[in-house]
Amino acid sequence: EAAKGTQESDCTWSPCAAGKYLDQENGCTDCEADKYSAAGVTECTDCPPEKGVASGEGQQESDCAWKACAGGKFLDQENGCISCEAGEFSAGGTADSCKKCEADFYSE
Repeated sequence: EAAKGTQESDCTWSPCAAGKYLDQENGCTDCEADKYSAAGVTECTDCPPEKGVASGEGQQESDCAWKACAGGKFLDQENGCISCEAGEFSAGGTADSCKKCEADFYSE
């Protein structure tokens, strides 16, 4: 059987766990926020638009969750942030629907 390593330059970084990428200078490094990775990769993949994940927490695309919506929008789990219709309001965030204004009140 051939020798496995005969000198220090034969040594390489160990594969990284999911949620990390291999930086040749620093070793395993957490993926940045809004990126994910499988185990053993050298770069992270961006989450889909309007979705994100905390740094080092994304191990697969399904870990990317919808980001909070701005006021005047609600979060649809299939399509992301959707604007409220006239006569409705929403504080945004992760609200799953808009609320109707009270009788005799209106919003645009």
